[in-house]
Amino acid sequence: MGDEHMAFLSLLPKIEHLVLTGTAISDAAMQTIAALDRLAVLDVSDTSITDWGASQLAFLPSLRCLGIYGTKITDASTATIGKLSTLEMLNVSFTQITDAGLLNLVQLTNLRSIELHHTSITTDRLARFRSSLPECLVVSSANPSAH
Repeated sequence: MGDEHMAFLSLLPKIEHLVLTGTAISDAAMQTIAALDRLAVLDVSDTSITDWGASQLAFLPSLRCLGIYGTKITDASTATIGKLSTLEMLNVSFTQITDAGLLNLVQLTNLRSIELHHTSITTDRLARFRSSLPECLVVSSANPSAH
Protein backbone atom coordinates (compact mmCIF):
# COMPACT_ATOMS: atom_id res chain seq x y z
CA MET A 1 0.00 0.00 0.00
CA GLY A 2 1.34 3.40 -0.94
CA ASP A 3 0.38 7.03 -1.23
CA GLU A 4 -1.78 6.31 -4.27
CA HIS A 5 -4.08 4.17 -2.09
CA MET A 6 -4.75 6.82 0.54
CA ALA A 7 -7.73 8.43 -1.24
CA PHE A 8 -10.00 5.75 0.27
CA LEU A 9 -9.43 7.31 3.69
CA SER A 10 -11.65 10.24 2.74
CA LEU A 11 -14.53 7.74 2.75
CA LEU A 12 -13.80 6.97 6.43
CA PRO A 13 -14.01 10.36 8.20
CA LYS A 14 -14.94 8.76 11.55
CA ILE A 15 -12.04 6.30 11.64
CA GLU A 16 -10.27 6.22 15.02
CA HIS A 17 -7.53 3.60 14.50
CA LEU A 18 -5.17 3.50 11.52
CA VAL A 19 -2.16 1.20 11.23
CA LEU A 20 0.05 1.65 8.18
CA THR A 21 3.22 0.08 9.57
CA GLY A 22 5.69 -1.04 6.92
CA THR A 23 3.72 0.33 4.00
CA ALA A 24 5.10 2.40 1.12
CA ILE A 25 3.48 5.64 2.29
CA SER A 26 5.40 8.89 2.43
CA ASP A 27 4.76 12.47 3.47
CA ALA A 28 2.10 12.82 0.76
CA ALA A 29 -0.14 10.35 2.62
CA MET A 30 0.16 12.40 5.80
CA GLN A 31 -1.88 15.21 4.25
CA THR A 32 -4.79 12.81 3.76
CA ILE A 33 -4.32 11.33 7.25
CA ALA A 34 -4.31 14.83 8.78
CA ALA A 35 -7.95 15.24 7.71
CA LEU A 36 -8.99 12.34 9.97
CA ASP A 37 -9.50 14.48 13.05
CA ARG A 38 -11.05 11.63 15.09
CA LEU A 39 -7.93 9.47 14.92
CA ALA A 40 -6.94 8.24 18.37
CA VAL A 41 -4.38 5.64 17.26
CA LEU A 42 -1.95 6.09 14.38
CA ASP A 43 0.97 3.89 13.47
CA VAL A 44 3.10 4.96 10.52
CA SER A 45 6.23 3.14 11.67
CA ASP A 46 8.75 1.77 9.19
CA THR A 47 7.62 4.15 6.47
CA SER A 48 9.30 7.05 4.63
CA ILE A 49 7.71 9.75 6.79
CA THR A 50 9.99 12.77 7.34
CA ASP A 51 9.72 15.89 9.46
CA TRP A 52 7.35 17.46 6.93
CA GLY A 53 4.97 14.50 7.18
CA ALA A 54 5.17 14.55 10.96
CA SER A 55 4.21 18.23 10.92
CA GLN A 56 0.77 17.11 9.71
CA LEU A 57 0.20 15.45 13.08
CA ALA A 58 -0.74 18.90 14.39
CA PHE A 59 -4.15 18.41 12.75
CA LEU A 60 -4.95 15.33 14.86
CA PRO A 61 -6.31 16.73 18.14
CA SER A 62 -7.59 13.38 19.48
CA LEU A 63 -4.41 11.37 18.98
CA ARG A 64 -3.62 9.21 22.04
CA CYS A 65 -1.22 6.65 20.59
CA LEU A 66 1.47 7.33 17.98
CA GLY A 67 3.89 4.86 16.47
CA ILE A 68 6.41 6.61 14.29
CA TYR A 69 9.48 4.43 14.84
CA GLY A 70 11.82 3.57 12.00
CA THR A 71 10.96 6.74 10.09
CA LYS A 72 13.15 9.63 8.94
CA ILE A 73 12.02 12.08 11.61
CA THR A 74 14.48 14.25 13.52
CA ASP A 75 14.34 16.62 16.48
CA ALA A 76 12.32 19.02 14.29
CA SER A 77 9.33 16.66 14.52
CA THR A 78 9.31 16.73 18.30
CA ALA A 79 8.15 20.35 18.23
CA THR A 80 4.87 19.15 16.68
CA ILE A 81 4.66 15.91 18.64
CA GLY A 82 5.29 17.80 21.88
CA LYS A 83 2.08 19.78 21.32
CA LEU A 84 -0.15 16.70 21.04
CA SER A 85 -1.57 17.17 24.53
CA THR A 86 -3.78 14.05 24.41
CA LEU A 87 -0.87 11.72 23.59
CA GLU A 88 -0.53 8.80 26.03
CA MET A 89 1.73 6.39 24.14
CA LEU A 90 4.62 7.22 21.82
CA ASN A 91 7.23 5.15 20.02
CA VAL A 92 10.03 7.09 18.33
CA SER A 93 12.60 4.28 18.34
CA PHE A 94 15.03 3.98 15.44
CA THR A 95 14.76 7.68 14.58
CA GLN A 96 17.24 10.56 14.61
CA ILE A 97 15.87 12.10 17.80
CA THR A 98 18.49 13.45 20.22
CA ASP A 99 18.57 15.05 23.66
CA ALA A 100 17.37 18.32 22.13
CA GLY A 101 14.26 16.66 20.72
CA LEU A 102 13.44 14.90 23.95
CA LEU A 103 13.18 18.31 25.64
CA ASN A 104 10.11 19.07 23.48
CA LEU A 105 8.39 15.91 24.67
CA VAL A 106 8.47 16.88 28.36
CA GLN A 107 5.32 18.92 27.62
CA LEU A 108 3.35 15.68 27.14
CA THR A 109 1.91 15.49 30.64
CA ASN A 110 -0.59 12.76 29.67
CA LEU A 111 2.17 10.51 28.32
CA ARG A 112 2.17 7.11 30.03
CA SER A 113 4.60 5.21 27.81
CA ILE A 114 7.45 6.16 25.49
CA GLU A 115 9.88 3.94 23.60
CA LEU A 116 13.21 5.42 22.59
CA HIS A 117 15.28 2.45 21.38
CA HIS A 118 18.25 3.20 19.13
CA THR A 119 18.10 6.98 19.26
CA SER A 120 20.89 9.42 20.15
CA ILE A 121 19.40 10.27 23.54
CA THR A 122 21.87 10.09 26.40
CA THR A 123 21.27 8.35 29.70
CA ASP A 124 21.59 11.71 31.48
CA ARG A 125 18.77 13.24 29.41
CA LEU A 126 16.67 10.10 29.92
CA ALA A 127 17.06 10.43 33.68
CA ARG A 128 15.92 14.05 33.54
CA PHE A 129 12.97 13.11 31.33
CA ARG A 130 11.94 10.41 33.81
CA SER A 131 12.11 12.95 36.64
CA SER A 132 9.95 15.39 34.69
CA LEU A 133 7.32 12.77 33.83
CA PRO A 134 7.45 10.24 36.69
CA GLU A 135 4.17 8.55 35.65
CA CYS A 136 5.56 7.77 32.20
CA LEU A 137 7.15 4.38 31.50
CA VAL A 138 10.36 5.13 29.59
CA VAL A 139 11.95 2.28 27.66
CA SER A 140 15.24 2.86 25.87
CA SER A 141 18.19 0.88 24.60
CA ALA A 142 20.43 3.55 26.17
CA ASN A 143 19.15 2.41 29.55
CA PRO A 144 16.84 -0.60 29.21
CA SER A 145 15.46 -0.41 32.74
CA ALA A 146 12.04 1.14 33.01
CA HIS A 147 11.81 3.97 35.55
